[in-house]
Amino acid sequence: MKTTTKNKLNSALRYMDIFFRVLLTSLVFIYQFFGPIFHNLVRWLGIHFECRYPETCSQFALRQLKENSNVISATYHIVRRLISCSSWGKLAAILPHSNIETKIQTGKRLKN
Repeated sequence: MKTTTKNKLNSALRYMDIFFRVLLTSLVFIYQFFGPIFHNLVRWLGIHFECRYPETCSQFALRQLKENSNVISATYHIVRRLISCSSWGKLAAILPHSNIETKIQTGKRLKN
């Protein structure tokens, strides 16, 4: 009887993992579709953002969701990448002695 409960729990966790993986992938695809419109609007307002990494954050997110076996781990890596991104990094640069401020000044990615 314990094995059937364990199997049901594993099955439920697997379906939740698939659900969140599909949800996050859909959000990335929506961003990729509407992103150019947003970036053109922001540039028209005079604000310019540049990618810090050769692979864009949305490409990185899709790769993490595809390659990571755990959706929680993939989400953690995606959030870390978004926080260290150039557009968010400029906002974090006002914090004194932050690791992100050092990354912005040197333009290099530091080991955590």
